[in-house]
Amino acid sequence: MSNFPELLNFRAIFSVSNATRFIQVAESLGVFALLMIVVIGASIIAPGFFTYTNLTNTLITASITAVTGLGMTFAIAMGGFDLSVGSVQVLTAIVVASLLPVVDPPLAILGALLTGLAVGFLNGVLISKLGLPAFVVTFGMMSIVRGVALLVTQGQSVMITKHIEFGLLNNGKILGLPVTFHYHDDRVRRA
Repeated sequence: MSNFPELLNFRAIFSVSNATRFIQVAESLGVFALLMIVVIGASIIAPGFFTYTNLTNTLITASITAVTGLGMTFAIAMGGFDLSVGSVQVLTAIVVASLLPVVDPPLAILGALLTGLAVGFLNGVLISKLGLPAFVVTFGMMSIVRGVALLVTQGQSVMITKHIEFGLLNNGKILGLPVTFHYHDDRVRRA
């Protein structure tokens, strides 16, 4: 009979452990369940939502955002952040699209990388050497870079008319899935 209270105590610990696991699984699946509810609801409201074209466009958009988010994860993990990332992405895309008519794709890509490097270097110098707050520097750089991008393009889209194959990086498919999805999948596996 003296073992009975210990047995009850063990059962209480075991049931709490199961409850904790259940809550953890419910929290993980809760986001997925919410996503499924949104997808089903959107499919009912807009019949064109659950189509191959829309799902492909969603994968492309999500992949680009996820690659950016993966890079931001490292910055946040080190205690910093960069508000200018989106604007720098736009500027580097404009640099590539503007250079493609006059140079080969590798040089256009190099020009975009150097542009991003220059903006990042300037952010780094202002933050680390001058001691300015990262929020202020990157917020200001976001506005400056966005302004430069708008001035260069005059608010218009920049079309890639030469080196059409370059567009396959965004519009191409491998095994029926967008190239950007495969790029994102590969980056996540390496991280």
